[in-house]
Amino acid sequence: MWYFLNKHCRSGKSLQLSSSYYSPSFLLTPGGQSLSSEHSLHFFIYGRIMHTPHRGALFEPERPQSRRLKARVVDICRRESLRPQHDLGQHFLVDERVLADIVEAASLEPRLPILEIGPGIGVLTEALARFGVDLTAVELDTACARYLARNFHSKPHVHIIQGDALGWWERSRATYTEGEFDIAANLPFNIASHVLNIFLSSTPRPRAMTVLL
Repeated sequence: MWYFLNKHCRSGKSLQLSSSYYSPSFLLTPGGQSLSSEHSLHFFIYGRIMHTPHRGALFEPERPQSRRLKARVVDICRRESLRPQHDLGQHFLVDERVLADIVEAASLEPRLPILEIGPGIGVLTEALARFGVDLTAVELDTACARYLARNFHSKPHVHIIQGDALGWWERSRATYTEGEFDIAANLPFNIASHVLNIFLSSTPRPRAMTVLL
């Protein structure tokens, strides 16, 4: 089952991102890194709780929407000889309703650029690109990045970067303005908490972060 954590970080409040017992879920909890008094950041975290015996009742049966998107993802993976790289914490989005919820929650501003970290085979990338916003997707997996570059070559507003997202951000952050860009991502498990802490604790910070964990 998928669940929502929807937090508005206002002045005077502080937040800490910590890994919960039910990896790979993450919780936003009181305490920790304080936000600057003039900054307001909207978080929308869409996460999955792993199956545990005493939480089994939380799970729902697979929906028809999931089956359709899953079949498409499987077809792409077979055709392109791609598969999730678990050592990179990679996982592919296969639920259309979850995809729609993430896009809706992102509340895209046409004037603001979007940064996507870990696009994989581009399921979320494709949904975001339909809005015509300036989109930069940074993918570490070389094979996935090559596929994305081919798939989006006809869309000049979509920029595919192959490489480490955090390293790329350190080199590129000076080109972004505080509160003048958004992040939307299906984050790799192994860097999720680090990514969110980076964007919480250093500048420039995004206007909004909408992430799947």
